Amino acid sequence: MFSKAVTSLGVTSFLCMNLQAGSLPQDASSPNTQTNRPNVLVLWIDDLVPALNTYGMDYAISPNIDRLAARSTVFQNAYCSVPVCGASRASLLTGLHPTPDRFTAFNSRADEDVPEIKSVPEFFRMNGYETISLGKIFHVRADHAESAWSRLPSGGSLPHATMLDPDSENWIGGTRERGPFYEIGDVDDWAYPDGKVAKRAIKELERLNGSDDPFFLAVGFIRPHLPFYAPRQYWDLYDRDEIPLAPFRERPEGAPQQLRGSGEIRTYGDRGLEYNSDEFHRIARHGYLACVSYVDALVGHVLDALEKNGFAENTIIVLLGDHGFLLGEHNFWGKHNLLHNALHTPLMITRPGQNPIDIYTPVSLVDVAPTLFDLAAIEKPDYLHGHSLLEALDGRGEHLEGVTYSRWRTGDAVVTRDWIYAEYNGGDSLLLDLKNDPEARRNAVSDSDKGDAVELLKARLNDFRAQAEVLP
Repeated sequence: MFSKAVTSLGVTSFLCMNLQAGSLPQDASSPNTQTNRPNVLVLWIDDLVPALNTYGMDYAISPNIDRLAARSTVFQNAYCSVPVCGASRASLLTGLHPTPDRFTAFNSRADEDVPEIKSVPEFFRMNGYETISLGKIFHVRADHAESAWSRLPSGGSLPHATMLDPDSENWIGGTRERGPFYEIGDVDDWAYPDGKVAKRAIKELERLNGSDDPFFLAVGFIRPHLPFYAPRQYWDLYDRDEIPLAPFRERPEGAPQQLRGSGEIRTYGDRGLEYNSDEFHRIARHGYLACVSYVDALVGHVLDALEKNGFAENTIIVLLGDHGFLLGEHNFWGKHNLLHNALHTPLMITRPGQNPIDIYTPVSLVDVAPTLFDLAAIEKPDYLHGHSLLEALDGRGEHLEGVTYSRWRTGDAVVTRDWIYAEYNGGDSLLLDLKNDPEARRNAVSDSDKGDAVELLKARLNDFRAQAEVLP
């Protein structure tokens, strides 16, 4: 429900490009032609669905990301490769699709799954960039740590659940005896771990102000990942009773048994709420939105520091999530399946001097790696599975195919503007009609009038499977 309504493509033309865009001025320069190499700032926001004004969710309060979007290429239909943190990040940072044996888990490590492949920041470091990792970039901080970063990421495991409200200690519970699934903290922006990450990013930008080398600065925020902990001021932005609930909370009719929700939210204490009651849904959605607004404020602090230190005119900014997140749709919470809301995530890319563009053709997060290489004039390795979005950034999208590929455990899927088609081990399949059934109420794979679509989607899925197996 958080994305703009998709527009149909015909069955025989679903591979065609649909682009709604302005065009750049003819004299607009690309960083590839500038004398000074561009800096790169990556703002990576964990579990972020398109719960933002720029994606049509007009009750989300995200003014800082909105102002970034107002000067960005905004990909309205970007999809992850794997709907779980570690695997999605390993896929993006190598530019490779997942397979049944590669990028499969929340703690997947690229340096273990494909040790022969260099990561994106490693290529930037080899080409003279100072590369810096703050917060959550690779899921496991040790992943490519010595090769990718100019200075090793500090600290141990990432603190997803730092409790700052003393009352939270009274609500330890869930299947893993964790703190409560939400917390309203009487603290300022800097108290939670994400605030500390933002403060470090600001200090890094101040330090880099005196450097002659370009930088690749990756800043990873944990929220709105569970648990939903945010300062009170961001909770107070919303009237809970005005937050709409998911419009359809039943399981899709005829869905394969392999299609399941995530149990992640139930690993936290429930504060005495009945799971999946209306009250539970409202509070959980409120908590998610509060976290989005909190991270939005931190993004604003970092963007302000970028401008204050004189980098705004020569910095490429990428803001993205790592996958989607279901917020009560089908009574599911979290990711971990091949439904649209679990795969759909924000992606926006900003270049100095460009006109804002909205692109509705589906793109994949594996397209980010070749795009960054092109923007920085770094020679691309020939094994990348993604495709550069450079022409789309210039307002020319002729080569956008409009089909993306995702995997989750026993199933894999292709996504187009009109369809999600998935096949699971054992022969079960799923067809979701995004145009006529955007809430995924039923599996349409057996409909007699969908045979042509299934045939085309199946063929494209097999192409992706074959491509994913090809490595140097």
